[in-house]
Amino acid sequence: MDSRDIFDLRNEAKELNGNDKFNKLKEALSLAIKLNKEDEYDEWVIRAYAWVAVDICKYLVSIEDFDGATKIYEVIESINFN
Repeated sequence: MDSRDIFDLRNEAKELNGNDKFNKLKEALSLAIKLNKEDEYDEWVIRAYAWVAVDICKYLVSIEDFDGATKIYEVIESINFN
């Protein structure tokens, strides 16, 4: 598994709506977290991790779940981009 798998899940989510979309994005986020723990310096995993988190944040804002969006924003802020 690598960053391509994260981006593939993210692309699949683009075709979905509602809870299906959210669940696919959560699956991608879980994979990103796992891969980031395995190699925190893989720049492609970091990018995929950030983009999935942004997608989840945007989704949560669209359904007016501002508390959830705030938590995901904190995840984005915690990603080590160095």
